[in-house]
Order: sequence, then structure tokens, then C-alpha cells
Amino acid sequence: MTDVGIMAIAAGGLAISPLSGSPLTILPGIGWSVTKAPTMQTRIQRAVSGRELRLQDYPYPLWQFSLTFEVLRDRWDSRGRGFGAVGNYDELRTLFGFYLACGAAFRTFLFDDPSDDQVTGQPLPLATSYVSASFPAAGGSGYNIGDQLSPTGGSPPLAASLIVNSVGGGGAITNLGPSLGGIYYTVPGTSGVPLTTVTGGGSGATVNLTWVTSVQLQRGLGVGPFFNEPITAPNKVAALYFAGVPQVTLINTGIVAGGSGYNIGDQLSPTIAGPPLAASLFVQSVSGGAVTSLGVSNGGLYLGTPPSAAVPFTSVTGSGSGCTANLLWSNVAGWPVDPATGLVSLPQPFVGSQPALSADFSYFFRCRFADDSISFENFMLQLWALKKLAFISVPP
Repeated sequence: MTDVGIMAIAAGGLAISPLSGSPLTILPGIGWSVTKAPTMQTRIQRAVSGRELRLQDYPYPLWQFSLTFEVLRDRWDSRGRGFGAVGNYDELRTLFGFYLACGAAFRTFLFDDPSDDQVTGQPLPLATSYVSASFPAAGGSGYNIGDQLSPTGGSPPLAASLIVNSVGGGGAITNLGPSLGGIYYTVPGTSGVPLTTVTGGGSGATVNLTWVTSVQLQRGLGVGPFFNEPITAPNKVAALYFAGVPQVTLINTGIVAGGSGYNIGDQLSPTIAGPPLAASLFVQSVSGGAVTSLGVSNGGLYLGTPPSAAVPFTSVTGSGSGCTANLLWSNVAGWPVDPATGLVSLPQPFVGSQPALSADFSYFFRCRFADDSISFENFMLQLWALKKLAFISVPP
């Protein structure tokens, strides 16, 4: 179910908006009495001796919030027409509308608590990968349809399972697919990965694997002891760090030497060793086979501060050579993150070892209103108050 909108405590009052952020309505009459309470649930059984057996129901807290409104103006009160008591303000009905659009306690919204909505350099748990697709590299021999296989290697808490869908002559695999994607902290590779036979008697097959890799956003509370809580209502991921080193992406180029033999549309990549994901550029214009301008089709991902002056290029398509350019890098903005789970998508899995991951990001609390009824007080002409607006976070 989609969140209805965003409610945020801002400098000028309570801000209410749809998920797009516009239009934005400010309710300035919010009071300073804002309460916030983490709630856990524990089952306790006590024996006659006084000893207890305890069972924790909630692994993570539910956060309860309470706001008060000293003044909500209402221009629709007919008793005040002609007097201009509150001007053209519609704060009461704005809050009415948001509450009712949520169906009271039925639907959720995003709440931005300015005292608790962002972190920098936050350590993250280990990223995990799973197999999303598999293609035979070498068919091997002696396999049968339905044989169960598993990629050899990597560090899986739960290994992937591949099933043979079709075979050719001599029992060579012609098609196989994942029946279980598995969970891997480091993967055995992406091409020519050997297979372990789980069922059947075939041997010698290798496989090319497509992996999906992600890491869960979390925030840490406290310092020794501390508590890590998953973030399931993310806002924006501003930066991601591998072993403390930020990821940067290519955003622009300036030709230094045009080289020769290039054509419009040729695909190039900067000759820089070891990027998590290499940039892809294309030739936009040439003069006599020399490159005069380049476009960035994919800025790639690079660690730290990659070279920027007179960087040579490797031709991915075409036969040109000798082009160099000055490169402009920028921190990656807007890492892809699932708004419902807080999982950040990474471009490639980790092979061999995984660096410590950390991130700068902002987040919301996904909440619902606590009650199916709220009581407003009309204390003066066109002026209303609300003693308590209560809402509570909900788990995914």
C-alpha cells in the first residue's frame, strides 16, 4: 500500500505534502510539546519463586509520536465572513484532509523528525548477493534434466541451487536456471564458475551467473552498548563508502588529444585500473577521425580520487586510438534504494573479499495515526486547537 504523503516538523511549523513534495502546506500553530517514545513488547512469565521467563516480541522498537497544535485557523466559519479574522488560511481543513486521506489509522504516511532524520558515515551490515540468472558456459557431460547443482566457492550462508532444464548430446547442459538464489557475502565469480553436483552424476559444467547485490541501510543508536535499527523508510542516499573511501562517478570530459580513426558512436572507457564499475562514453563528434567531443552514457563507479588529467581511453567498439581527455568527477548522488525496504542496490557483487561499507543518508519514519478519532477544540472565532495528534511507526 502506497504512503499517502509526508508530514514533517519544519522551521515554520508542521509541513504537509504529497510524496512528490508539492504542493507544500505549512501549519505554523504547532506547539513545542512534542513527545517521542520507543516501544518494545516483552512477554513475562513469573514463577511462584519469583524467577522469570521472558520472550521479546519486537526485535525493533515501534516509535510513538505526539504533537499538539495551539492554533489552527479556519477561514470557512460563516460567523466570521466579512471580518477577515484569519485571512485566507485553511489550516484546520488541511489537517482534516490529511488525516481522512489516511483513513485515520488505516493507511501510512512518512514522518520527518528533524531531530532524527539523517546520519553520516554510518556503518552498514555486510552486503548480500543472490543469483538472478544463469547461463551455461561449458555444458559438461552426464547430466539429466532436473539435476540440482550449486556454484562452487564464495562465502554463502545459504548456497544457490541451480536446476538443469535441458541437456544435449552426451548429457551436456544446454539450459539451467536458479531454483534458489542463495545468500552470498562474496561470490565465486560471474563467468566460467564451476559447479558442484548436488543430485545426479554429471560433471565438467561451468556457468555464467548474474548477481543482484544490495546492502541494508541501518542507523546506530548509542555507543557501547549500541543498537542498530534497519531503515525501512529511506529518503536519499547521498554517499556510499567502501572502507571509508567514497564512490565517485564521471560527469563530464574535456578533450586533450583527439587521436585518430574514430567514428561517431564509438564506445570508449577510461583506462583506469580496478573500478567497481567502469564508465562508458560515446563519441559525439569527430573531425578527420579525431574525437572532438565525448558524451557520458554511464559515469561508472570509482574509488577515491581517480586520475583526471589527460586520461587515455580504451576502445570498446570501433578501432580508433590515441584519444585522451580531462575528466570531471563527482560524488554519486541518489544511490538507488528501495523505498519500502531500505535496500541499496550495488552495481556489482564482491569477489574474494568485501570492504567495510558505510553511508551518508537521510530517512523518514513510516507511520500511521494511532486512533480512528481525534478531537479538535474551537476556542475562538475561526481558531481551533488540537491537544494531541498521536501516531506510531509501523514495521515493513
